[in-house]
Amino acid sequence: MCVVVPAVYNFVLAFSKDSAPTKLRSILNRQPCRAHVYLKRISMLDIPYENEEQSGQWIHQIFREKVKKHSIVN
Repeated sequence: MCVVVPAVYNFVLAFSKDSAPTKLRSILNRQPCRAHVYLKRISMLDIPYENEEQSGQWIHQIFREKVKKHSIVN
């Protein structure tokens, strides 16, 4: 396998509920918003790209873990 891109990154940007609303008006009024960034590096060698069904299952599992860990969906 020839790997051109060594890894992909799973990225989450979350805003705290106790900060100003994340709206353009808040930003223009210089109201601080507290943000959290979560980043996970995934090696291309760990991604099952040769089989479409396995790739689909893999990406769904990544999303389920993200939702569970970061509560991004109610």
